Amino acid sequence: MKLLQYEVVVRDALTRGGSSLLGLLAGGGKVGKALDGNVAMVDSRVADLFFELGRRGLLHIEIQSGNHRRMAHRMVVYGVLGALKYRKDRVWQVVLYIGRRRPSMPRDLDLGAIKGSFTLVDIRDIEAGAFLSSGNPADLVLALLAGGGTGKLREIVTRVATLDGEDRSRAVAQLIVLAGLRGVSESLKMEFEEVGVRISIDDNVILREIRDTGFATGKAEGKAQGLAEGKAEGKAEGKAEGKAQGLAEGEAKLLGRLLSRKFGELPQWARQRLGKATPDQIDRWSTGILTASTLEGVIGRR
Repeated sequence: MKLLQYEVVVRDALTRGGSSLLGLLAGGGKVGKALDGNVAMVDSRVADLFFELGRRGLLHIEIQSGNHRRMAHRMVVYGVLGALKYRKDRVWQVVLYIGRRRPSMPRDLDLGAIKGSFTLVDIRDIEAGAFLSSGNPADLVLALLAGGGTGKLREIVTRVATLDGEDRSRAVAQLIVLAGLRGVSESLKMEFEEVGVRISIDDNVILREIRDTGFATGKAEGKAQGLAEGKAEGKAEGKAEGKAQGLAEGEAKLLGRLLSRKFGELPQWARQRLGKATPDQIDRWSTGILTASTLEGVIGRR
């Protein structure tokens, strides 16, 4: 589900949040308005972020939480299509890496007549203090991913707690998601409790959107699968059974993807438990996935 991807949270912080990190990625220059990342021509090509750089051309940013061995190929494609769409002669390309392991992606591409390169920025090479000093709500969130960010968790949470309205709700939701990337979900929960921040999926519009959008997608996928199976059998009872089974399988499949994204590859026992789960169990487990710090905290012990 895209709304739970770590890259989406950082993308939101750079665009809607207006993080100071943008200026650094642009090489210290002034960044203009954000542009549509859809650069489709023949095939579907959607880049993460494009920004105007005035006479300097176009800024293209891709956000990666994992290493991609073909990243240089992707960047060349995105850069060329972006330059064509926005009629720019120069494209400044940056991959912002936010993953757990150190980045190991090749930064250059040489296919003979076709060559390309990009700048790779590991967010941990930027000290968390640089983000905390800006006073920007989006920077408070990104500080968790930066160098030494987990060691400043209390300061981050304390300052987020002072935000008002939507800024606070958005920052709380984004920290909950990104805490999984840094393995500090349980510590974050304790810090929120310490400063009196109540975490409620139903009350937080962003967390509610994450949950509802994902499971609506899972139900739709399951319904489609179930209807297809029922239609193939050609019987009314087959359709009903197929629909119910498809709904359950679709929700279980989606929950499995979310658990894998947060806790890593699922062990065999967890996959088996998901496969046998009832709709009520899946619904109950889905409520705890955003705040649980361990796989067992969501679906129980082995």
